[in-house]
Amino acid sequence: MKVKINSTLLGCIIIGVSIIIAAIVIARKMPQTTFVPDTIYTTVRHETTVDNSFMADVEAARFMRMNDRLFASLLASGELDGTFAIIEENYVFSRDKLIRWLDDKIAKR
Repeated sequence: MKVKINSTLLGCIIIGVSIIIAAIVIARKMPQTTFVPDTIYTTVRHETTVDNSFMADVEAARFMRMNDRLFASLLASGELDGTFAIIEENYVFSRDKLIRWLDDKIAKR
């Protein structure tokens, strides 16, 4: 007995496989980290604007254009001391102090 495959079903299978292959190719070409713009302003309730001068560790790493591992190693080594405060076991980084830290690093080169 021969099994007849419907051409519509076969077409859907081919399209599905093509989409999966395209997604894999695109995912491999994307960078492993994404970056956050230098300045972010968020509108909170109608017309109040909040300046994000303080950020969490993940945001600080993105701000400094570093991957998470490099940022964590700098933090663990004490390189970033003075750029953050620990509040309820959370790191809170100052944007201005991170900029000064980067400026000092650049000036030493």
